[in-house]
Amino acid sequence: MAGVPRPHHLRVRHELSASDYGQIQHAHPFGIDLLLWPQLRAYLAGNWHKYDYGEWTGYLGCCVKARWPWGEGILGRDQLDELQIRPDFFDIFNNGCGWGLTSEFIVRYPELLEIMVVEEVRFPEHGRTPMFFSGTMACHR
Repeated sequence: MAGVPRPHHLRVRHELSASDYGQIQHAHPFGIDLLLWPQLRAYLAGNWHKYDYGEWTGYLGCCVKARWPWGEGILGRDQLDELQIRPDFFDIFNNGCGWGLTSEFIVRYPELLEIMVVEEVRFPEHGRTPMFFSGTMACHR
């Protein structure tokens, strides 16, 4: 059934949020474990105290975006004419590469992204959302 979590989606979500050694070593706010990008989680697990937690999480909440075309609906109808989440949106939503950060966050907190390929996580400002990656992110399709 489309629009319903499939075992593949649950496996991918688990892989994206799996803790690494850096996260286990350092006491840190639980919210850091929910970040999509493993490099960002690992850095913040050990360095979160250097930042105003409320401020950067507020920025993050406004600046993380799904790579889905602006204005395009996420709902569709199934064979019984019932509303459901479109499978193509669900695939993007459950894909680590399906998310990006706006330039506002990247400019405000460049040091948080130093160990990442910034252009892979940058959310484009205009037009359709391209999906291009150098292979340094774990992308699941």
